[in-house]
Amino acid sequence: MSDIIVKLSSQNYSILNGQKLDNNVTNTHIVGSRRLLADHLIKKEDGLSEGKIKLLTKSQRQKLEMNFSKNDAIIQEDGYPIDFKPVVKLFTPDAQCTWLLTELNPETNRALGLCDLGHGEPEIGYVDLAELKTLRGKLGLPVERDRWFVADKTLSEYAKLAREKGSINA
Repeated sequence: MSDIIVKLSSQNYSILNGQKLDNNVTNTHIVGSRRLLADHLIKKEDGLSEGKIKLLTKSQRQKLEMNFSKNDAIIQEDGYPIDFKPVVKLFTPDAQCTWLLTELNPETNRALGLCDLGHGEPEIGYVDLAELKTLRGKLGLPVERDRWFVADKTLSEYAKLAREKGSINA
């Protein structure tokens, strides 16, 4: 494999045969595609790594909180909660973990969704977003937001398929 050179502003980042990057981008290896690598480098340059990761856009956070409010009100009146489509997909590019989130409690910063930690047993549960921001995979890469994810099923439909296959396929 030849070197890949990525030009960002005035800095050059190079990768040699899947080895580490230079210019303060450490513990990063080629993971699947050049676009993923370029996305990581752009995030590094924009200061969105090392604890400053933006897991949710403002509109995604608002939608997740709105979903939480709707279901909270329904549950308070002994109703059956709405089975929402996931709003966001988060994943670790180097650790086989995936989260499809539908609701977010703004008071606790805990999100409800389908969680797959790569052990073959995805389940619906809660995850603390602050903890996700600190999580790193085998190569040191942080949790990322899939910017191209658009849900086409409800959370329970994704859960059923994930249990059958042993992992989330979204």
